[in-house]
Amino acid sequence: MTATSDAGASVPAAASSAAGSTAAGAAASGNAAAAAGYTSATTVSTVADLREKAPQVWNAMLLGIAQNICSESQHHADRLKELMQEARSQNGG
Repeated sequence: MTATSDAGASVPAAASSAAGSTAAGAAASGNAAAAAGYTSATTVSTVADLREKAPQVWNAMLLGIAQNICSESQHHADRLKELMQEARSQNGG
Protein backbone atom coordinates (compact mmCIF):
# COMPACT_ATOMS: atom_id res chain seq x y z
CA MET A 1 0.00 0.00 0.00
CA THR A 2 1.26 3.49 -0.78
CA ALA A 3 0.04 7.00 -0.26
CA THR A 4 0.76 9.13 -3.30
CA SER A 5 1.35 12.86 -3.16
CA ASP A 6 0.13 15.33 -5.77
CA ALA A 7 3.73 15.60 -6.95
CA GLY A 8 3.69 11.88 -7.76
CA ALA A 9 5.87 10.72 -4.85
CA SER A 10 4.83 7.57 -3.03
CA VAL A 11 5.24 6.70 0.62
CA PRO A 12 5.24 2.93 1.17
CA ALA A 13 3.16 1.53 3.97
CA ALA A 14 5.01 -0.10 6.83
CA ALA A 15 6.18 -3.61 6.20
CA SER A 16 6.35 -4.10 9.94
CA SER A 17 2.84 -2.96 10.77
CA ALA A 18 1.19 -3.86 14.03
CA ALA A 19 -0.64 -6.69 12.26
CA GLY A 20 2.56 -8.49 11.22
CA SER A 21 3.65 -9.95 7.91
CA THR A 22 1.59 -13.15 7.75
CA ALA A 23 -1.28 -13.54 5.29
CA ALA A 24 -3.78 -13.05 8.10
CA GLY A 25 -1.78 -10.07 9.32
CA ALA A 26 -1.74 -8.57 5.83
CA ALA A 27 -5.51 -8.95 5.57
CA ALA A 28 -5.95 -7.42 9.01
CA SER A 29 -3.61 -4.59 8.05
CA GLY A 30 -5.62 -3.94 4.88
CA ASN A 31 -8.83 -3.92 6.89
CA ALA A 32 -7.26 -1.52 9.39
CA ALA A 33 -6.20 0.78 6.55
CA ALA A 34 -9.69 0.76 5.08
CA ALA A 35 -11.17 1.40 8.51
CA ALA A 36 -8.68 4.25 9.00
CA GLY A 37 -10.00 5.91 5.86
CA TYR A 38 -7.12 5.48 3.42
CA THR A 39 -6.29 3.07 0.61
CA SER A 40 -3.50 2.66 -1.93
CA ALA A 41 -5.25 5.33 -4.00
CA THR A 42 -5.29 7.93 -1.21
CA THR A 43 -3.46 11.10 -2.23
CA VAL A 44 -1.69 13.47 0.12
CA SER A 45 -0.24 16.88 -0.70
CA THR A 46 1.73 17.56 2.49
CA VAL A 47 3.28 15.57 5.31
CA ALA A 48 0.66 17.08 7.62
CA ASP A 49 -1.97 15.64 5.30
CA LEU A 50 -0.22 12.25 5.46
CA ARG A 51 -0.17 12.42 9.25
CA GLU A 52 -3.89 13.15 9.31
CA LYS A 53 -5.02 10.67 6.64
CA ALA A 54 -2.68 7.76 7.34
CA PRO A 55 -1.28 7.84 10.88
CA GLN A 56 0.07 4.27 10.62
CA VAL A 57 2.08 5.19 7.52
CA TRP A 58 3.24 8.38 9.25
CA ASN A 59 4.40 6.43 12.31
CA ALA A 60 6.17 3.84 10.15
CA MET A 61 7.93 6.64 8.25
CA LEU A 62 9.10 8.25 11.50
CA LEU A 63 10.26 4.88 12.80
CA GLY A 64 12.27 4.30 9.62
CA ILE A 65 13.87 7.75 9.88
CA ALA A 66 14.75 7.16 13.55
CA GLN A 67 16.25 3.74 12.77
CA ASN A 68 18.33 5.28 9.98
CA ILE A 69 19.62 8.01 12.32
CA CYS A 70 20.56 5.42 14.96
CA SER A 71 22.28 3.23 12.38
CA GLU A 72 24.28 6.15 10.97
CA SER A 73 25.22 7.29 14.47
CA GLN A 74 26.48 3.80 15.33
CA HIS A 75 28.46 3.67 12.08
CA HIS A 76 30.12 7.01 12.87
CA ALA A 77 30.87 5.96 16.45
CA ASP A 78 32.49 2.72 15.19
CA ARG A 79 34.54 4.67 12.65
CA LEU A 80 35.69 7.14 15.32
CA LYS A 81 36.70 4.26 17.58
CA GLU A 82 38.79 2.75 14.75
CA LEU A 83 40.47 6.09 14.06
CA MET A 84 41.26 6.61 17.75
CA GLN A 85 42.80 3.12 18.00
CA GLU A 86 44.83 3.72 14.85
CA ALA A 87 46.10 7.07 16.18
CA ARG A 88 47.08 5.50 19.50
CA SER A 89 49.01 2.70 17.79
CA GLN A 90 50.83 5.18 15.52
CA ASN A 91 51.81 7.33 18.50
CA GLY A 92 53.20 4.34 20.40
CA GLY A 93 50.48 4.39 23.03
